[in-house]
Amino acid sequence: MKMKKLTVIGLLAAACMGLAAYAQTAGAAYPERPVKIVVPYAPGGGSDVIGRIVANKLSPRLGASVIVENKPGANSNLGAGHVAKAAADGYTLLLASNFITVNKSLMKQLDYDAAQDFVQISRFATAPGILVAGAQLPVGSLPQLIEYGRSNPSALSYASSGYGSFQQLNAAIIADSGKFNALHVPYKGSSPALADVLTGRVSFLVSPPADLIGHIQSGKLKALAVTGPDRLSMLPGTPTLKEAGLNEEGVLAWWGLLAPQGTPKDVVVRLDQEVAAVLRDPEVIKSVEALSLQVSHQGPERFREFYAGQIATFAELIKKFDIPTQ
Repeated sequence: MKMKKLTVIGLLAAACMGLAAYAQTAGAAYPERPVKIVVPYAPGGGSDVIGRIVANKLSPRLGASVIVENKPGANSNLGAGHVAKAAADGYTLLLASNFITVNKSLMKQLDYDAAQDFVQISRFATAPGILVAGAQLPVGSLPQLIEYGRSNPSALSYASSGYGSFQQLNAAIIADSGKFNALHVPYKGSSPALADVLTGRVSFLVSPPADLIGHIQSGKLKALAVTGPDRLSMLPGTPTLKEAGLNEEGVLAWWGLLAPQGTPKDVVVRLDQEVAAVLRDPEVIKSVEALSLQVSHQGPERFREFYAGQIATFAELIKKFDIPTQ
């Protein structure tokens, strides 16, 4: 009888060891099939391009195909909702940007919770906003814009791609911090907003570098300042908002990878390690900078803190500036 008990105990111990070994092997085997990165925008845009840059280099490092799937629609919420509901196994990821942390407070009805339904993997790029004025506006610096706005209370206006957009939030921060009035003129997209600043119908705009650099270099727009903590390498003579005298930095545009909440920690760590290695590749750095973006890696912990801070910041700004929810 005693021998039988020992035999049973031995078999159970062996089974447990076998299960543990299997679990370790399964974890180490990730990925065993293609990994999908959902881009919540149409093909060809900046977010799609940077997603493909990372995916192409990530694939050989993971030893599996990394596929980009475009799911545009509903102000980028269609793709985000799809990933939020996907299996938490590391095979469906979201290319996220500012939109997801803004929409948390801007959108009344979402089928996902940006704060609870995702785990942060890696932030990999950022871009400041450039404050530009049309060539016709008689100012050449941010202090001059502030003085002009204070002296002419109803003269200034700023363009944006819509309520709650990167452009509106930064311009509102600048006007509020500079204590001058400016009329918000929202458009359906960045292109018509920029067009009216170029023609002088609207006074100024804050937008990412990719939209503006060519016009600045041609003299059609005047760069007055940049958002964020640092100057932009391609515009070394243009000060940050704080250097120009404001007490605010404004907000940055950013891009990173999210996964459904509950994704195993070892999978998150593996993905971040490989993304970090991809971002050290000189070819990737060159490709990202060609999009007028800056490589800016944050691992899961720092990205989680940054992401939570973005949700809180945008909630505060939307309330402060009385931006209508949708």
